[in-house]
Amino acid sequence: MPNKVVVIGGVAAGPKAAARLRRLDPAAEITIVERDDLVSYAGCGTPYYIKGDIAEFGDLIETPVGTPRDAVFFRKVKDIRVLTRTLAQGIDREKKTVSIVNLDTSEQQQLPYDKLVLATGGTPFLPPVPGIELKNVFTLRSPHDASIIRDAIDSGTVKRAVIVGAGLIGLEMCEALVERGLQVSVVEMFPHLLPGLLDVETATFVARHMKARSISGIMGERVIGLEGDHLGNVQRVVTENQSIETDLVIMAVGVRPNDQLARDAGLDVHEKGGILVNESMQTSDPDIYAGGDCVLCRHLVSGQMVYVPLGSTANKHGRVIGTN
Repeated sequence: MPNKVVVIGGVAAGPKAAARLRRLDPAAEITIVERDDLVSYAGCGTPYYIKGDIAEFGDLIETPVGTPRDAVFFRKVKDIRVLTRTLAQGIDREKKTVSIVNLDTSEQQQLPYDKLVLATGGTPFLPPVPGIELKNVFTLRSPHDASIIRDAIDSGTVKRAVIVGAGLIGLEMCEALVERGLQVSVVEMFPHLLPGLLDVETATFVARHMKARSISGIMGERVIGLEGDHLGNVQRVVTENQSIETDLVIMAVGVRPNDQLARDAGLDVHEKGGILVNESMQTSDPDIYAGGDCVLCRHLVSGQMVYVPLGSTANKHGRVIGTN
């Protein structure tokens, strides 16, 4: 009997695991379940689409020869079934089935599996501050988000932007918006830029470069609210010490692992979030693997479990999962 493999999540780690497995096991029955309408897209390229380096929306979701990486592509080229707009609702580990529902038709069904892969990713964190629901307040999660932000800039009504968070996504967006001619301010609650990656001395070089580009870096201040006009458009970002006029806000304060499906299934999850896996990317259930932004990794230097939500890491996870 062919090996039945269900992959939940269709962005980076999931498709990589499925593609690697297909090369190693031509007979396997592989199904990818993805709640959104896009799969295997270049999420790390979205700031460069906003910037204009990537000219067309399709370039984020196509192969180098211009073929969209959609369900038809995966079926014809890789013999992998892809179910988009489909939500995985639960896992029955005893029966080895996944409950899914089509978000467009509400049709429900059970998918049997021999091996299951969780690649459920992460969700941008939105701090609980007043005004977060105002218009022109964005996170950057998918190409659709990037398209909306780019359209707002193309409209000509956006002249000033505030980026909340000075991590990787925040600074990539900073570069993109400056190149688009916007006046940009970056607000970070920690004392220096890229606090999760750099020490204060190294971050100083980045701060000097930003200052030379006339970017306002506001470090060590927490955003306490957003204010808007009578039409609901964001107008100001309020920190503990000041108020910053703006036409657009990018919330880039990190992501949180989507681990609820694993929690509900009784898998081991870290108390602060993130599915726990071993070096083979197995969860506490040996028939369930997990990778990408939903898991914790063991740091090769410190030996500690760390959260590394990067596309490059997710692809490595997927390859390891597919191999094992």
